[in-house]
Formats: sequence, structure tokens, C-alpha cells
Amino acid sequence: MTNNNWLPPIRLFSQQETAWNYIQDDITREVWYGWGAWWWKSVLGSLWLATEIATKPWSTRAIGRSELKKIKLSTLITFKQILKDVWFSEDSYKYDDIKSQLTFKNWCRVVLIDLAENPSDPEFDRLWSSEYTWAFIDEAQEISDKAKQILSSRLRNLTGKQYFYSKSKEECEEWIKKNKKWVINEIPKLWEHQVVQWVQKIPKMLMTCNPWRNFIYTDFYKLREKKDLPPHRAFVQSLPTSNPFLPEAYIENLKNLDEVSKQRLLYGNFHYTDDQAYLFTIDTVDEFFQREKTPTDWTFYLTVDAARQWKDITIITLWENCHITDIQIIKKATLTTQAQIIQPIIDKYYIPISNVIVDEVWVGGWLVDLLGCKWFIGNQSAINPYESKILHYKKRNYQNLKVQSFFYLQRYLPKISIYPNCPYKEQLKEELLFIKQKDLDTDGKIQLESKKDMKAALGRSPDYADAMSFRMYYFIKAHSEWIVDKELAPDKSQAEIDDENLLKFLESPDDTWNPDSEENNEQDDLLDIYD
Repeated sequence: MTNNNWLPPIRLFSQQETAWNYIQDDITREVWYGWGAWWWKSVLGSLWLATEIATKPWSTRAIGRSELKKIKLSTLITFKQILKDVWFSEDSYKYDDIKSQLTFKNWCRVVLIDLAENPSDPEFDRLWSSEYTWAFIDEAQEISDKAKQILSSRLRNLTGKQYFYSKSKEECEEWIKKNKKWVINEIPKLWEHQVVQWVQKIPKMLMTCNPWRNFIYTDFYKLREKKDLPPHRAFVQSLPTSNPFLPEAYIENLKNLDEVSKQRLLYGNFHYTDDQAYLFTIDTVDEFFQREKTPTDWTFYLTVDAARQWKDITIITLWENCHITDIQIIKKATLTTQAQIIQPIIDKYYIPISNVIVDEVWVGGWLVDLLGCKWFIGNQSAINPYESKILHYKKRNYQNLKVQSFFYLQRYLPKISIYPNCPYKEQLKEELLFIKQKDLDTDGKIQLESKKDMKAALGRSPDYADAMSFRMYYFIKAHSEWIVDKELAPDKSQAEIDDENLLKFLESPDDTWNPDSEENNEQDDLLDIYD
């Protein structure tokens, strides 16, 4: 028997054994395990730590989670139970709640680490002074990619023999003589193999998780789906149905959950989430891609998310009313070249220059000047609809125009379609599913997560979704322009103007914002929730 193959008598089902083999090999550095409910993730992580402690003295392990409180109330309880199950005696370790660590008689330590993002420590400097042999991150979907990367950088290749012989040989022999029975008396061969001679070839990190839209998607799920996961990473999916020790009644309870919870917890479907802050659901987005083109009035629009020659890409989206008929990408081209590419598109489809809109932020302003088109200024104030001048509670409380445009996109996506063979569907799908409202439960202006946070979660800037949202500017403006202004009717009283506005509002056509429309009333009620 070798130390690496030693395993306490705890039953593991197939998926756990697969993950265990990855943990023990000399190739895999990051092992992901999970993706459904009741798959005993903490049990696997705790068993791994207990095994390492029993066989590798003078080592330091880490248990990480988004909050220290969650570790103490959940993961730590499981870990202590596993220690008991594999015959660790009560006096074989001490737990210090203040230092948040367990210290064992063979000079092993297990440190509990808070991996939450902290505004006072955005770079996780608190981790830089520590070194760990291996790490176990429980519920990894709750932490950021930066937290995971920083902790990973603190893992070291360590050799037990090197640590052991830092003392004299006589001291070591005396220690073995006194302590060889401190744990697991049932396995005398453990000490016959001189466990102090252990060697760790590569650092290891075990992470357990539920489906979530962050770096887990971009770095693991997406690559796994494409069968392009790098050799140093492994993912083992375990669902409730994979656990033979799970009561049948529990499976039946999962089947009776709402559709989102059932998809996530029973089937491990990544694209479903119970986080209400996300603007778009997987069902809505899938319907958008599958929707057939409806007859239009042949009104064309062009939306452009511009970029400079040396940075990012320029995305050109051609619309036939609410149908995306083409998406073109310009890579590393000057603004003059971009204008020369865009102008023939405008000419070909007879697009009114007022129906061409470019993101004005940074470089887009120069492209606006070259084309003479409209500009989209995302950080300008939100535009209130027409009725807000009469019904003041209808004012939109969005942080800016960009936020407003995405909420309008949420409203109009069920009416939007896209050409069947679009090569950028996957990028659009990912970006739409990552659009998320910030601070959903707090008062104040409605906000979205910052582009910086989006880049961190998605791994890139959401440029395709941005270009798509610019089309909403025309709907927003249409809702704001059904107005008889005082300047245009100086001979009328304000009361007369308000009466005309109200009449115009009530008689507004179906393709704008008709309050008599049942569908629009439902949509308006939904928007009022956010306002």
C-alpha cells in the first residue's frame, strides 16, 4: 500500500471516485466537482483533507469560501465529522476559532479562508503572506475569478522529507515513537511506509460548485462543452441521480420544484439561474434565436459599437425594423476605414442617416462626425417617456441611457429575430445571459453591473449585446416625443397643452406605446416594478 492510494473506509459513488482519482494524479492541478444538488461535495473535500493530514505531516491546507461564517456553519461541521469517521481522536487536533484554523499533532494546519471581495482589499493582499500545500474551495460559484487565481498562486510544491529533516534524525525518530498511534490505529502499515517521506509533485486545488454565470462558465463549462478543457483541469459532473445513497423521495421532491430550480438542482443545467437580477432567461434567449422573421415595413437601421485600430473590434448590426439581418465585424481598422466600410451599407439599403447610430463614447465621436449620423451616449441621463409629463410616477429611474436601453431590450426581445446562419449567436447568447442588475434590493436609481465586472465574469467586453441595445434608442425616443411643447404652441395655456398631450397619448398608434393595449399594460407594469 502506498500513501497516495490510502483511503479510509467511507463509501464513494462513481463520480466521487472519478474526482478522487484526479485529485491523486500527477497531472491535474484544478479539479471541479459538482453541478447538482446532494452530491456530497463537502464530504469529498473533507475526506481529501483528512487523508492528506494523516499521510503528510508538516503541511498546511486551506478551506476557502465566500464568507468565513459559511465555512464555520457548514463546511467545518462536515470536516470535523469526517475526521471522527476516519478515526482521528479528539485530542489529535485543536481548533482555534479566533485564528480560524485547526492545528494537528503532526504539525499539520488547516486554515479557514474568507474569499469574499472586500473594497478595502481589492487585490486580496491578505492572501499574499501565506503559503499552502493544497486548497479546497467549497461553493466556488460564490467567489470571483481573482480570488481563485490569487489563492492558486499561493499553493506550493512541498516535500515532506525536506520538512522532516529540518530537525535532527534523533528528534524525528523520537517523535515517531511517541506519536505513531495518535491517529488511525487500525492502519499500522501507514507508519511502516514512513509517511514523513512524502513528496508532492504539483499543487492541487479542489473546487465544488453549482451552475453559475461567472468564470466557472467561461473557464470550465464552456471549454468542457467544446471538449477543449486543458489537461491541468478536470471537471466531474455529479447529479442527484448519480448518488445511489440518496432517498428516492428526495428525487421526487426535486421533480416538483419550479422549472428553474428543477433544471439547476436536478439536471445541473448551467443556463438556468434563480438569481432574479439577470435580465434575460435562457428560454427567452433561445426563443429569440429560433424566432422566424416577421413581415416588416422595410425600415432599416444600423447600430455600430466602434473601436480604435489597436483595441477591440467594431461591431456593425444591420436591422430591418426588429429583425437583425446581418452582423459584420471590423478588426483593427482606422476610423476612416470603418467609415468607408459603413457608408456603402447605408447606401445599399437606403438607410436614413437618422437611423444610423454609433456609440459616441471615446472614439465613436469621430466616426459620428465622419458619417454625420446619430450618437448613443450611454452615460447620459435616461429619457423619460411622454406620459411622465402628465403622470409623473411614470418617470424612469434608470442610472443612465445605457441601463434604460437594456431594460427596453428586455421588453422587446420577444419581438426581435435574427438571421438563421449568424456566426455570432454564441457570443450574443453568452453576453445577454450575463447582463445583470446591480443592487436589486436597494433603493435608488436602477443600475447594471459595471463593464469591468462584466469583463471579469464573462472574460471579455459585452460588445455584441451593446450594439444590439443601441437599437432600443429609437423606441425610447418614440415614447418621449408624443408631446406638444409650450415653445411650439405659445398661444395656448399649459392646461390646453396638457389636454392635447393626454389626448395624443391616448390615441397613440399600436406600434408605439398604447396604454389601451393589454400587452403593453403588462409590460408597463413590469417596468414599474423596476421603477
